[in-house]
Amino acid sequence: MKKVLFSVLSLFMVSVSSFAQDANAGDFNIGITVGGGLAKINADDPTYPGFTSERKPIANIQGGLVFDYAFVNGFFAEAGLTFQRKGGKQEIETKIYKSTVTTNLYYMELPLTLNFRIPVGDLGLIPQAGAYVAYGVGGKTKYTTEYNFDDAVNTLGDLVLVSDLTDDPSVKVYTDVSMNKKTDEREEDSFGDNAADKLDYGLRFGLGLAFTEKVKLSFGYDLGLVDVVRGDNSKFKNRNGVLFGALTFYIK
Repeated sequence: MKKVLFSVLSLFMVSVSSFAQDANAGDFNIGITVGGGLAKINADDPTYPGFTSERKPIANIQGGLVFDYAFVNGFFAEAGLTFQRKGGKQEIETKIYKSTVTTNLYYMELPLTLNFRIPVGDLGLIPQAGAYVAYGVGGKTKYTTEYNFDDAVNTLGDLVLVSDLTDDPSVKVYTDVSMNKKTDEREEDSFGDNAADKLDYGLRFGLGLAFTEKVKLSFGYDLGLVDVVRGDNSKFKNRNGVLFGALTFYIK
């Protein structure tokens, strides 16, 4: 049994070593990739007294096809077509309400990176850098709000005058008393007017680790460069960011 295990391990190490050292010019490979990580909307939120906003990540999922082609030995380009879940969570708090906004953005994404395979012992270390472009195919945004009008002042008929958002008496915000309920939940399409733009693009940086000629583990970060929110809020930048890991199985 020990001899069998030793033979299998030796064969595995030989195949790893040969793959780590080879990325021959003209090689073309197709693979299936699956992965996930953390997605977050990076934003320039407004700051003023009485208002706090915190951005939090949600789970990223991704999967699809990858293709790579070696131009010269050790240097190759990699492209793909993957389904991606991006978005994020925002928690907003003022003196009169607490709100949680969970944004799910689903994209078909085309990444393109340049890669260089570096032999490191029996492994192949693969730094990569490039860009991506994605198109939105669906998603929902959920709003959950808890109201508290205990601090509201100057009741005027069916309206409550709220001036504590900025602590500036010259700023007057009127809220309908009929909306005074403990919680309010609603859901809207993530893409559309005054919502997320379907086009997204940005930069990709990553590092791959080749175990065999058939298996590669990659870690990377997608940095969005386009403001994915349109409408009145467009003056505040809202850009996708994804930290991910992916496992690729090559079939050719």
